[in-house]
Amino acid sequence: MYPKAHLLTVMLLATALFGGNHTSTASQANTETMSGSAKPPGESASPAAPETLIEIEGTVSYQDLEGGFFAIQGQDGKRYEPVNLPPPYREDGLKVWLQARPRPDMMSVRMYGVIIDVIEIEAR
Repeated sequence: MYPKAHLLTVMLLATALFGGNHTSTASQANTETMSGSAKPPGESASPAAPETLIEIEGTVSYQDLEGGFFAIQGQDGKRYEPVNLPPPYREDGLKVWLQARPRPDMMSVRMYGVIIDVIEIEAR
């Protein structure tokens, strides 16, 4: 019997060599036919989503997690993790209004709240 570490190494090597995300052409064609969304190569299945901006009123707060960061606690009870909070607004307890773009394409090790790009911000 092989040790578990050896089997894990073999499995990882096999995944690296053969890939772990193959879907057969027949399966793809069947899925596209069933959904009615077959498109020519290079054309996306859905139109580009319009840019979504949100307005937030809240309070900047310093969070002492994962090395520390500034977050925004919205008046609506939601928590936001800005990726580009300007330095003048990095003040614990500062009341702010901001317009931001949610970033569902990003992830964070902090898992604090909704990740956002700040577009416009004002102290209140």
